[in-house]
Amino acid sequence: MSMSDPLIVAIDLGGSGTRLLAEGAADGRTVARLSGPPRAASTGASDDAVADALTHLATRLAEQLDQQRPPVVAVVAGIAGFSSLVKDPVWVRDRVAGAFGARDALLASDMVTAHAGALGGRPGAVLAAGTGAVALGTDLARAWRRVDGWGHLIGDLGSGAWIGMEALREAARALDGRAAPTALADAATARFGDLASWPAQLYPRADRPRVLGEFVPDVVAAAEGGDEAAAEILRRAAGHLANTLSAAIGEGVPPRVALTGGLFGMPDALLREPVLAALRRRHPGLEIADDPGSPLDGAVLLARRIAAGEPVPRVAPYAC
Repeated sequence: MSMSDPLIVAIDLGGSGTRLLAEGAADGRTVARLSGPPRAASTGASDDAVADALTHLATRLAEQLDQQRPPVVAVVAGIAGFSSLVKDPVWVRDRVAGAFGARDALLASDMVTAHAGALGGRPGAVLAAGTGAVALGTDLARAWRRVDGWGHLIGDLGSGAWIGMEALREAARALDGRAAPTALADAATARFGDLASWPAQLYPRADRPRVLGEFVPDVVAAAEGGDEAAAEILRRAAGHLANTLSAAIGEGVPPRVALTGGLFGMPDALLREPVLAALRRRHPGLEIADDPGSPLDGAVLLARRIAAGEPVPRVAPYAC
C-alpha cells in the first residue's frame, strides 16, 4: 500500500500501558505499531490529560511514518477511566480527530473495547480482572450493565488488589498471633519487610492497587504449596468474580461470557475453573469464549466497522 491509502487507527490507553495499531482501511495490512507507559490510569486522568496523551500518539505516528499524512478514515480509542473521569468527551473526541486528521473518531471506555475484543463484537458479558475487576454486559442496543470496577477501597472484589490486600491482612493476623501461622506471613515479610513498616509503605502511595496486585504471585505460590489461608483467599476471589459477572448477565443480555485480564494467567484450577463452575450453575446454556481477544483487538474491530459504514455503540457514558 502507498502512504496515500487511507488508514484506520486503534488505541488502547489503559492503566497498564498504551498501545496503538495503524492498518490499511482497505487491506488490513499493519502500517505502524506504538507502545508506551500508561497515561490515563484511574489516578489522575482528566480531559486535558487524555487529549494530550492521544494527540501525543498522533505526533509519534506521524514521526514513524516519516511525517507523511495518509488520510485516516477512523480512529478508535479505548480509555481507562473514560466513563467516570472524562467530563467533556465530545471536546476530547474532536481534538483527537483533528490531531489524527480523522474523518471519524470514537472514544470509549476500555470496558467497551475489551468487550468488543473478547466477544468479537457480539452481545454478552465480559469480566476484566487484573489489578481491578469490572464486568460489562450488553445486548449492544438497549441493555448496558456495568458491575463493579469501583476501585480497591469501595469495590474491585476478587481483583488482584483485593487478593493482595486480603493476603496482607491474613499475614498481619498471623504475625500478630491472631491467626494460625501461614506461608503468607513469610512471603509478605520477604517482600515488604517488618510488619511495622507496612502502613508507611502502602498508605501514602497513589499506586497502592498496583503494589497490592504485585503480591498475587506470592499468594498463588502459597496456595499451590498447600497453604490453606492462601487457598481460601483465592476461593473467595473466585466467588466475588463469579458474582460480578453473573450480575452483568441481566435482562436482555445473553449468557455468553468471556474472562479476560492478567489475573486469569494463574493456573486455571485456582480461579478460572471455579468462576466458570459457579456461573454454569446459575446460567444454564452458558456459552464461553475460549480465546478472547484484547481491548486493542476490540478497538480495531470497531474502527473497521466505522470504515465500512457499519453502526458502532456510542452510548453515554461509555462511548461517544
